[in-house]
Amino acid sequence: MTQVLDKDAYRREVLDPARARGNALPADLLARYALRPEEKLQGDRLTEHLAEVVAYWRTVRQRQKSYAKLIDGLLVAHAKLTEQNALTWDALKAETDRQVKAATTRLAEAAVTLAGSGSRISRAALDHLVADTGGTLSEAEVRRILVEHGISIVERTWVLPDTPPWPAHRTMRNALNLLGLRLSAEVVVGTEEVRRGFRLRDGFRLTGGAPAGRALTKEKIAAVLRDSAARVRDERKAATESVLSTLKEAAGEPERLDAMLLWEVMEILRPQVAAGLPAKMISEQAAALGLVREEAEELALAMLAHEPRSAGPAYQIQEALEEGRLRAAERLLPGLAPDDPLRRRIEERGRQVAAWTGQATEELTAGRTEAAAELLDKAWRSAADDEAIGDRLRALPPPPAGEVRAGAQSSRVTVAWAPSAAHVGPVHYRVVRTIGAPASGAADGITVGETETNELVDRAPPPAEELYYTVFAGRAAGIWSAPVFAPRLTVLPEIIAPAVTAGEREVTATWRLPPGASEAIVSRLDPHVGQPTSRGGSGFADVGVTPGQTYRYRVQVAYERSDGTRRLSRGVVLTGLPESAPRAVLDLTVELDGEPPAARIGWPPPAGGRVVIRAADGPPPWPRGTTLTQAEAERYGSEVPAVPAEGANGWMTIRAPLAGVYFTAVSVGAGRAVIGASARLVIVEPVRELTALRLGDTMALSWQWPAGAQLVEVTWAPAGASVEEQGAGAVTAECRRRAYEDNGCRIEIGPGAVVASVRTVAGEIRSRPVTASVPGIGPEVRYEFRRPRLSRRREAVLILTAERHCQVPPLVVVRRAGTVLPLRPEQGEVIHEVPAQELSPDSPLTLRIAVPHAAKPSRLACFVASGTADVVTLIPLPGTW
Repeated sequence: MTQVLDKDAYRREVLDPARARGNALPADLLARYALRPEEKLQGDRLTEHLAEVVAYWRTVRQRQKSYAKLIDGLLVAHAKLTEQNALTWDALKAETDRQVKAATTRLAEAAVTLAGSGSRISRAALDHLVADTGGTLSEAEVRRILVEHGISIVERTWVLPDTPPWPAHRTMRNALNLLGLRLSAEVVVGTEEVRRGFRLRDGFRLTGGAPAGRALTKEKIAAVLRDSAARVRDERKAATESVLSTLKEAAGEPERLDAMLLWEVMEILRPQVAAGLPAKMISEQAAALGLVREEAEELALAMLAHEPRSAGPAYQIQEALEEGRLRAAERLLPGLAPDDPLRRRIEERGRQVAAWTGQATEELTAGRTEAAAELLDKAWRSAADDEAIGDRLRALPPPPAGEVRAGAQSSRVTVAWAPSAAHVGPVHYRVVRTIGAPASGAADGITVGETETNELVDRAPPPAEELYYTVFAGRAAGIWSAPVFAPRLTVLPEIIAPAVTAGEREVTATWRLPPGASEAIVSRLDPHVGQPTSRGGSGFADVGVTPGQTYRYRVQVAYERSDGTRRLSRGVVLTGLPESAPRAVLDLTVELDGEPPAARIGWPPPAGGRVVIRAADGPPPWPRGTTLTQAEAERYGSEVPAVPAEGANGWMTIRAPLAGVYFTAVSVGAGRAVIGASARLVIVEPVRELTALRLGDTMALSWQWPAGAQLVEVTWAPAGASVEEQGAGAVTAECRRRAYEDNGCRIEIGPGAVVASVRTVAGEIRSRPVTASVPGIGPEVRYEFRRPRLSRRREAVLILTAERHCQVPPLVVVRRAGTVLPLRPEQGEVIHEVPAQELSPDSPLTLRIAVPHAAKPSRLACFVASGTADVVTLIPLPGTW
């Protein structure tokens, strides 16, 4: 039976999609000839079916000219297949399979490329990929292959604006650039919250740490604007309030605010889109702003596919309004259609600017200059191309600066002031210096400088004059506020670069006079206040001084004023210490001391000069007794700080031992230095991990040897003895490494407690000692319990016997039920207590102890009472109890 051709379905499923693909012939030959894969036609049945399909092609071509190109292509291809004898079921099926395989391979390769540039594609891209298969693969099959390669399809179309949705957008962008921010939302909620994540598709929403949802409400923006108003007026505040004002105005229409925030992100991405960069790079840039990854990829795809409408009068007007050029927008009005909504926006903007300028006039009449400036500033930002408004604003001086302070330091004066309370900026300041009276105008006196900060330095103030520093605030050239001045100030610079030299019998000083000074006046302060006063310009010499005594001098600078009077500076105090000629230190001792160990240095005091210890890696290059200048001596090594005196010698301690360092005593005085004795500190590393263990009357010592050490010195003495007793009773022995490794280190010490110390020996040098101790052994006291033969009472006889005379501590007798002897007091009940007493080996102690009645057998044991030191060793003897 021949297949019935469903002509309507064939045209709908085969011909129409082929036309939509630009008259591309269906690659699936079975579908092209309306053959069903499940029904294999052969011979005449296939011939009849193909003839019916070709006849239908021709009928369609005659009836509908729009199908002509497609049908012509089908007929040409049909003739070629006929010539190739390819119009058999098997041939058509094989060619279709080949086309399917080729389309699948091509799609897989395209998917790999797409996956490398992003994980999402648009619906339009999907349609293109389906069409590119020529009908060999269905949309479902194309989707499956894309999903296998990690690619998803964005089904929703993101509608993008062609023009800015808010006129002041460009002004806001300039303000954001000044603040160093990317998005206006950062001004309200902070950069960190925005970067944590936000969404745009259904309106601006935060997704990060802040509560999710609409974050840029009119109330929130107004609160941030109020906080900003409390800060000092400067360029940053002006930019911040410009952004906030625009957001607040836009927040009255949430949809328009969302569109403005979307436009901001698009503006940042637009240069990359224009450069033809791949979607993945564009989406990464969007994600860096904080846009969630999914929407960043969707926006990148939408922008790449978006074709903005060409710019006409409406676009030019929109751009003019955005840039604040109201008058230019008004001139473009004739090019708009009568019903264009932009006409109403321009008219509203014009009425608002007129209202602001009118209110500014009223504020000026009432004397409220800064309120008028704020209104004119608003008007000028909307109509920046209206020079009349700009001229009115520039003619208004800002409020004056706050309190002004001036302070002198040396020959400089620093002037600081509280900023102007201006609400419209930026504001700059001029500082004027005058003599005798404050400046009344900005052109008076000497202009120190102009700045936008609130501090300025006058580096060349005239000395000894009564100076006034006045600050003027301004917004435009030549328009200044009322003056504010600092209290009167007189600058009296002191001498420059003073230097003092003290010899054995003379103190000299030199300096330079500051500009404008007439002379310097020197007075000795002590000792002998009132000694002769000298005058001069560059220094003095005080002779006949006593070595070892400190001398102080005040040096004041004199200035002649323009009115003929004279002023003196406060003065600088110079100190000199005459010193006797230095003598060399003849001996220097370096030894280890303390724990942790430190180098202790000592020397006999020399006949003259003070001693400085200098440390270096090698010995000094001069022999002992060499006299140098102090500067020459200071080039050797470095000075070791602090030299406190102890007894007849000078002593100092270095808390960090310095192995291999040379120490040299240098005597200094009277401007000279004499090289003295040197000594080198060589540190021997001590043993590590010293432990002591008692084995009867023997002490076993063990330690870790330092690298390269072969010999140690072991000293032991009774524990608890005084220093003198330890010295008298101490025993010292040497232990070599080979003997230690063969037999260890064992010392007979007897029963007493002992403290042992070990030092590493290297030649004549020994390391610091490392100590350990072992406790003593108490004397043995043996005890037994016996049953008395003739007593009727239930008793036990306790017999204590000592091996040597000793003091027995308090004891307790413990009974335990059963046949097992108690090993600790808590294993039974205490039935008797024995007080402390002396015990001699010749006189055993015998005690009768009442034993409570018990129904079961029990055992008795003796222990040292709880809380008492174990000074004896109790040993039970076999008894009858």
